[in-house]
Amino acid sequence: MGTRTLFLAGMSALEVWTASATGHAPSPTPTRAVSLRDCATSLTDIRAFDVGRLGVDSRSLDVLVPPDGGNRATLSVRRRRAARTYPQHSFFRVADHVLACCPELCFVQLAREFSLVDLVLFGYEICGSFAIDRQRESLVARRALTTAQRLHAYAQVAGAVPGAAKARMASSLVLNGSRSPMESKVAFELSAPRHLGGFGLPAPVLNKPLSFTRPDGAIVRKGDLLWERHGVVIEYDSSEHHEGEANIDRDARRRNEFVVDAYRVLAVTRQQAHDLASMERVARHARALARHPAAQPDKRP
Repeated sequence: MGTRTLFLAGMSALEVWTASATGHAPSPTPTRAVSLRDCATSLTDIRAFDVGRLGVDSRSLDVLVPPDGGNRATLSVRRRRAARTYPQHSFFRVADHVLACCPELCFVQLAREFSLVDLVLFGYEICGSFAIDRQRESLVARRALTTAQRLHAYAQVAGAVPGAAKARMASSLVLNGSRSPMESKVAFELSAPRHLGGFGLPAPVLNKPLSFTRPDGAIVRKGDLLWERHGVVIEYDSSEHHEGEANIDRDARRRNEFVVDAYRVLAVTRQQAHDLASMERVARHARALARHPAAQPDKRP
């Protein structure tokens, strides 16, 4: 019998995708696999693979095993029983005899372990430009692994794959483009329905580049949370973690650029984001501004 194939799942597969997105591992390539064949199932076979070079934490492996395979977990290996079949493009090759689940399938798999709110916020992460390094408790900048639309489309075709129904619900609340966990928290809290603890505002667009014409040329600015039609921007104020006048000056100038073009800007600090009453006031102000859009300046040449 030849070498068996290791199927990385859940967080282990996402570590591969993050390593690729940050340039520390090759890009995964699509395969035609829709089910598990010659799958590594025993702990001996699973541990024989050198996955550390792929960006995977070998101390905590998350893998798929066949539907009728044993799924006994150990301190270092989580074995998930696979579904009988999966949608096309569910598995990507990352090395010889090593396949990784696509980010959309990982989202479905983790749906069984996360609360709905935590799953939505995790969706913001994989659809945003950051990753949480859960070993070092730090943030890693990287390109988005997927989009909210792709999460939802995959969950729709995944049918009876365990976790798909919850993933469909969560993906409908995920927004693309977040740059940090706090941006995700603020955006979710303001736009989520009230039965999930949100304030039910229309969904903003996160970090959309806007071009402004100035006498000395065009400039581009990104608002953290943007309601473009209503002329409202909410900026998450991270200046409390910035030291020095240069950073404070930069943040002030950025906000002034929006104001010059008749956008109304609200700031949310970390302290406000963790205080329900403060966030309720922010939501109330944003809703009031949205009801009375500011007159946009004439941008014709």
